[in-house]
This record gives sequence, C-alpha cells and structure tokens, in this order.
Amino acid sequence: MKSIPEILRIVARTAATLVVTTWSVLAGQPPAATTSQVTNLTPINATLRGLVWPYGAETVAWFEWGSSTNYGNRIGMTNAGSAAWDGILIEATLSNLVASTKYHYRVAASNVWGKTYGANLVFTAPFFAEVGADLRVDQGSGGRRDVAGGTAAWGDYNLDGTLDVLLTGNYTSDGGYYGTIFRNEGNGTFASVLARSLLSGVSSAAWGDWNNDGNLDILAPALRGICINNGLGAMPFRNWQEKENRNNV
Repeated sequence: MKSIPEILRIVARTAATLVVTTWSVLAGQPPAATTSQVTNLTPINATLRGLVWPYGAETVAWFEWGSSTNYGNRIGMTNAGSAAWDGILIEATLSNLVASTKYHYRVAASNVWGKTYGANLVFTAPFFAEVGADLRVDQGSGGRRDVAGGTAAWGDYNLDGTLDVLLTGNYTSDGGYYGTIFRNEGNGTFASVLARSLLSGVSSAAWGDWNNDGNLDILAPALRGICINNGLGAMPFRNWQEKENRNNV
C-alpha cells in the first residue's frame, strides 16, 4: 500500500518572481488522540470527552473505562471521519456510576495505519452534586429574590415520590419575611407553587402530618397555627386553611 507523499511543493511564477512554497504533508500514519477532563459529573453520571485527529484516513474512536487501568469497558464508538488537520471532539455519557468510586478512562482511535490511545485520566463520582436549581422566592412583581435567615425542609407534599422544599426567610433587600413551597419537577428543577399570601410574614416553618391523613401539613409559628394540606390534586394550596392550634400542639 502506498503512503501519502511527505512533501508537497507548489511553484508559482510571475513575470519577475519565482515563488516556491513547501508544506509538509503527513505520511500515512495512525491517528492522534488526546483524553480530556470529564464534564457533567454527578453521583451517577459523567460525560467523557476527547479529541481525535484522523490525519486523512477514515478513523473510528471510542472510550475505554473502568475501575482500574485494565478498563474492561468500551463506550461511544464513533466515526471520526478523515479530516487531515482538524481535531474531532468525541463524547460519551456514562450512567449508573457508584458514588465515591474512582474511575479510569481514556480515548482511543484507529485507522488503516494503526491504533492510538490517549492518556489515562481519573475521576471520582461525588456523593453530592449541585443541580443549579433556582430556589429564590417570587416577589410578586415579575422578579425573584434570594432569602436569608430562614428555614428549609424537605417533604413530599403531593405524594409523587419526589422530595419538595418548604423554604422561608427574609428578602435580602427589604427584610420582608416570606415562605413558599418549591415543587420538585423530577428533572433537577423546582417550581414555586404556594399562594403568595399564605406564608407571608413567616420566618420559619416545618412539615408534619398534623391530622394523620397521609398529607404533609405546615406548622407556621408566626401564623399561630397550622396550614392544612387538603391533598386536592396538583394545586391543593388554594384549599389550604390557616388553622389556629387551639390544643397548643
């Protein structure tokens, strides 16, 4: 099999000048591969990334990964094309990782001239990962504000199997106290769903099934009572009631 010529010479002539320009052209050779740092790292997922240079021959690329440098797993088999000079980004997403476990990985590439491996890199699946959820309260005039000096509590108020957030605190700009519930949408985002007037002026609150009906109610000391969860579908808040705690519960 013939290789690609190593030297390409271009000659241009004008009336007064002879110009000779020479470029090196890569002879037929294996691709180059560089392993990159992981992105989108969570306790159970990670996106592997790498760059591959095909060097003019049809190239396939993939990742090898595992709990040691023996790897034992492949993922993301990709046709990287045959670009001569451009680095091609290769990505693949791992799932079902185990938190606090160290993983090794590397990118690999192969063409008709041979196979190349990128460097071995390591990452550890964390116990916790920030999801970037916006838990600022709605100030009622088209904007959202941070709160401070209040309380936060997890609870599944609507019994959909995901934990929602009961949040109270004061506005950092005007000192007004306010509380709300952020419904867990199940995709890393939360939606404020509590009627604005219900927990106005509340600096602290807690979940609890006050009447043993299986639905989480809210204890709000500033209201001198309990907000009853009637459990009426997706929007029970219109039907929640402020109940004075006459039994001093």
